[in-house]
Amino acid sequence: MKEKRKFEMPHTFVIILAIIVVAVLLTWIIPAGEYVRFEDARGVEVIAPQQFSYVPRTPVSPLSIPMYIVNAFMDNIDLLLVILFSGGAFHMLTKSGALQAIVAKVAMKFSGRISIFIPILTLIFGLICTTQAVNMFIAFAPVMVMLSLALGLDSLTGTAIIILGGAIGFSTGTLNASTTLVSQQIAELPPFSGIGYRFVCFGVFYVVTNIFLIRYANKVKKHPEKSPMYDLDKENEMAGKVSLEDFGTMDLRKWLVIGCLVVSLIVIIYGSIVLGWDLPEYSAVFLVRAFNFGDGFVNYILPTSGALMGILGAVNIPYDRWVRFMWKCFAMWTVVGCIMVIIAQLMKYGPM
Repeated sequence: MKEKRKFEMPHTFVIILAIIVVAVLLTWIIPAGEYVRFEDARGVEVIAPQQFSYVPRTPVSPLSIPMYIVNAFMDNIDLLLVILFSGGAFHMLTKSGALQAIVAKVAMKFSGRISIFIPILTLIFGLICTTQAVNMFIAFAPVMVMLSLALGLDSLTGTAIIILGGAIGFSTGTLNASTTLVSQQIAELPPFSGIGYRFVCFGVFYVVTNIFLIRYANKVKKHPEKSPMYDLDKENEMAGKVSLEDFGTMDLRKWLVIGCLVVSLIVIIYGSIVLGWDLPEYSAVFLVRAFNFGDGFVNYILPTSGALMGILGAVNIPYDRWVRFMWKCFAMWTVVGCIMVIIAQLMKYGPM
């Protein structure tokens, strides 16, 4: 009997192409219309919600899809360069070993104090992921699990420090070129506008996430049998396979690399808020310095997330065990996120 083939999630480009085809087909079905646009007091072009009118339908030919894709690349070349240079620059940072070495240094220094150790590491991963995705830490996950087991905790704690810490930075989108800049470009908002409130959101999610994680770690340390990974961790041999020393020490060259990173982020924030920089200037910063780092929080519970499944696979944590650990934190994130959105609406949050 022929074995039934399991469903596999299509490649990202296949999904995007399918969405484009559906959107093109809908141009033949949905009536066309437009809003009146005007410049507000800040000089930003916005729509007038009450002034909408129907216009003649202009259906798009499916044969025109390739040209629309090419023209979109040409019209948004500045945004593409920001993403290209930031990704390449951060790759150079990780190749230098500075990132791995500084995380290992902090882990060794504060590993004996859980209430300090966890917040410091989640802050490091969170700040890095304000500009990058969590999947860059897949190779580092076994180290955190090894350290967690050595402290009398479980493998979920070590994994969660990376995933939850990174989720805070990535999902609040303070400086992320591939999420914040892209969405603001589409919405015709000034680049990195509203950054102040996003940092407030980062702080709120950072606090509530660490409260959850520290309480869980203390519970598991006192009662190991309450861990969803208790049976599997007893057979875990990872503690003897990886050493923090394998990631090297912080020398002058690595400190200079980290210093350049900090300076670059300060320059970007200052240029955005004070000098009114746009995408070409950000590309220049990424290129010269060679450093910088909507899907959000759901990436850390969905089985289709490459970052989540990659890290869980690296440390041999079954997805169902992760969900048993994670669902309370995700529910808390959802409630906090709704509250922050309501506050933003009440304060008429917009470009700052």
